Amino acid sequence: MKSSRPHQWLEQFAAPSNTKRARPLFQSLAPVIGKEPWLLLLGSAPSQLSLEKQQYYGNPLNHFWHITGALFGFSASLPYSEKLDHLKAAGVCLWDVCGVFSRPQGSADASISLSSANDINSVLYRHPSIRTVACNGRKSFDLFQKHVSSENLGRIQLVLLPSSSPAYAMRNAVQTKTDVWRKNLSLDSKNCGIEEEDVSE
Repeated sequence: MKSSRPHQWLEQFAAPSNTKRARPLFQSLAPVIGKEPWLLLLGSAPSQLSLEKQQYYGNPLNHFWHITGALFGFSASLPYSEKLDHLKAAGVCLWDVCGVFSRPQGSADASISLSSANDINSVLYRHPSIRTVACNGRKSFDLFQKHVSSENLGRIQLVLLPSSSPAYAMRNAVQTKTDVWRKNLSLDSKNCGIEEEDVSE
């Protein structure tokens, strides 16, 4: 009988009867990388909804696509594949710090338990055009600093961005986060593209 669980679920390890049931492990998404990228945007780990959809930032309440759409000149309402094409054309690649992980409490970053990190150094080695690594939120930043080797980072600018998660609430969240991302990424505001769309928070 075929399992109804998402295929990202890797394994439920057997545990002795006198121990708690082990947590399922999940595999993160493959990196999205175009030609001559300059920016690697790193999340912590994909949400349950993102895993089910096999899409980065698959929760429609997440501000990511509204922020990046405003910064790189495309609409957040475009089909997912077209949004990826726009990011790749702008020299932006996507990945997560966590490669294999567990997260027992929904999609909260605080409950992430990393089993193994993605091989981010190999991406930086293979793509020397990347000059900025930007972490989408504090959890991504902390995981990166703890689990990613400093190899190949001498030429890299490491940037912390406010989380695009709707859980990271603030007044006028999309506009405020977009402004901070633009500033921290040293983007020229006159080339930032379309005006942000409204999003439920």
